[in-house]
Amino acid sequence: MKPHALFVCLFLFSALASPKQAAGQAASGQDVDAVIEILGDKVVYDWAERSFSPLYSNIGMVVTDKAGIPGVYIHYNYKSKALKKLIQIDAPLKETKSDLLGITQILESGYAKYAFYDHNSFIVEVEGVDTMKFNFNPSTSIPVVGLGEYKYNYTPWLEKVDGAYLFKGYMPNRDKRDPDPMYPVSIGVKVIEGKAIDNGYKGLDFKQDNGKITFAVSFQVADIDNEPLLRLLNNSPANADAARLRTKEWFAQSIGNLPLSNGSVEEKRIAAVAALALTFNACASPGQMKGRIASFPNRGNYATHYEWDACFQNLGYEMMEPGLAEDAMLILTETTRPDGKMGQFVTSTSLRPVEIQVPLVGWASRRLYDKRKDKAFLAEVLDPLLRNNKWILSNRMTQYGLTSALSPWELWDDTPRLDSGAILACDFNADLLMQIQACEYFARELGDQETAQKCKRQADQLAQRMVDVLYDEEANIFRDVLVETGEPLSIITPANFVPLLADLPIPEERAKAMIQTYLLDTTKMFGSVPFPSVAYDEPSYVPCLPDKPTHLTWRGPTWMPMAWMMLEVLKKYGFEEAYNHAANRIFELLVADGKLHELFNSQTGEGIGIPQLGWTAAIYLKLKDELDKAE
Repeated sequence: MKPHALFVCLFLFSALASPKQAAGQAASGQDVDAVIEILGDKVVYDWAERSFSPLYSNIGMVVTDKAGIPGVYIHYNYKSKALKKLIQIDAPLKETKSDLLGITQILESGYAKYAFYDHNSFIVEVEGVDTMKFNFNPSTSIPVVGLGEYKYNYTPWLEKVDGAYLFKGYMPNRDKRDPDPMYPVSIGVKVIEGKAIDNGYKGLDFKQDNGKITFAVSFQVADIDNEPLLRLLNNSPANADAARLRTKEWFAQSIGNLPLSNGSVEEKRIAAVAALALTFNACASPGQMKGRIASFPNRGNYATHYEWDACFQNLGYEMMEPGLAEDAMLILTETTRPDGKMGQFVTSTSLRPVEIQVPLVGWASRRLYDKRKDKAFLAEVLDPLLRNNKWILSNRMTQYGLTSALSPWELWDDTPRLDSGAILACDFNADLLMQIQACEYFARELGDQETAQKCKRQADQLAQRMVDVLYDEEANIFRDVLVETGEPLSIITPANFVPLLADLPIPEERAKAMIQTYLLDTTKMFGSVPFPSVAYDEPSYVPCLPDKPTHLTWRGPTWMPMAWMMLEVLKKYGFEEAYNHAANRIFELLVADGKLHELFNSQTGEGIGIPQLGWTAAIYLKLKDELDKAE
């Protein structure tokens, strides 16, 4: 069993005291009560990216202004897909109260409560309603199958086993890279109070008994097995309040020792939202991620374990439950191909097939090891990282002795840095250097001096080539270089300064002068919203105004991961005053935004894109912790 597999066993709540989890610092019940009080009963669960999804579930519940549950989203393979009108109640809705532990709908003549009690499993408890419906609505249409090798029976069906109703069917796979056009789902329903009349595969009609209708629901996605599904149903709590207690226990363990109690009311509220986002974006998924907890950037829009998202989200998970941080790295190293290629992202069934991503796993794993000193973790990640280094050095090596980035997807989506073709990217090569340096460190920690020496030789050679090729000595700045012509690019972005985080053979005074000249220049990178993805004075700069939230995303707006790396540059070289100014400005921006958006307008600070984004949540918590300690 993988180290974190206890969390995805049937009785997920009972695994809270496992040895793996005991390594973290669990929050007290009072801390969780404080978070519940801070967030109140108006938490928004209205769409896939803000769905109610505790206990590492890869399903999420949403509510609207009508009674019942209009949709349960299945967070699977990149994009989520909803089962619509799952719980249908034909009764006037007076008020909805949604908090951290569950959802309560106040009806004209009673109530409806919904609360999770285990992974992908929840209780529905309704009082004061004579009848209601459970609708099973999988796809019955047969899509065109490109390869023609799969012939499913798409007609859903119902099984009755041991007093439970088991609905089976298929859902369309929204990730077009997956050769399987559909994936199987199984949903079990166990009646606790009331009577059920089955309508075959279409669902159930419920009638109240002694004024109540109560039943347990449990989802299986892709990994279908009646036995564990029945155990989950048969061991459900008797009511929604008991289910809420199980969610509370899980949340207390998951948030760990986060900085939630200091600061203003609004700062504490955003910290609570960040804790909610990171825990609800952590999902136990089937397939390649089974047995570990994946850290999705956002459960509704990106149901995918991205490499560099995971590395930055770990800034938060390291403070919460370190086992989550280890899983985030191990999913990437365990799915590394035998030849060493590491996918840009991992889903249940596939890796991104062509592009890779900046190799940050060594950087993030080193930070995690320095925090925990877990040599067993090092032993697991070292060999895949060594193979990954070799793959990059073999497959992306150029005549310049440096590695190339071939596609914007390997760096920053639509960045203008690749407008003229493949480049020797400052950040890509610096991240690779830091990964090789991390491997040297790991090998020495494990007593493998031969591997350590080999990594040191690789690192020294790469570091010198970076200085020889990427460093513009006259202008005193690192520059991206076009692979085709060897021409340095004049454009300035945060990538130009990432090499300063690696140990390169340039004098410290030159590095400090570079920071002072460019990074702290208010006309380039240090304006009212620090560290835009393209310098303010560049011709290609566009701040990404809110009326175009999906265009020009890396041509000017501020992204928290690169802003964080620039803060690390300032910290490393002792720019304390500038660091404090930038850190406080970014922190204030996140507080004003309030929703932890994906990216930010670099002129106004307005949030853009997906809310409750994992790396934004993690960086907010990390900044809050550092600023709290500095007071």
